[in-house]
Amino acid sequence: MNPFQKVGIIACGTIFCAGVVTLITMQGVHILLAFLGVYLFAVIQMLGMQRTARENFELMEDPGFRRQQRESRAHRSRANGIRKLGQFTVHS
Repeated sequence: MNPFQKVGIIACGTIFCAGVVTLITMQGVHILLAFLGVYLFAVIQMLGMQRTARENFELMEDPGFRRQQRESRAHRSRANGIRKLGQFTVHS
């Protein structure tokens, strides 16, 4: 990912959070409570994403499962299976 894209994503996130805090304070909520609410919401969302990523990674830790995902289906096929399909003929 390009460094400019990363800075752009951070800037967009900051602008979005600032906009949400502005809208909440316009509703009459104290600005510190608005900042705290938006911050806690962001932290809870990030913790949830980390938990989901950890659970998905733990599924991939099974060595047999990871090996099957790396190898393509054609690479895993056997010579007998190809001969049965009639794709190749063996002359001996």
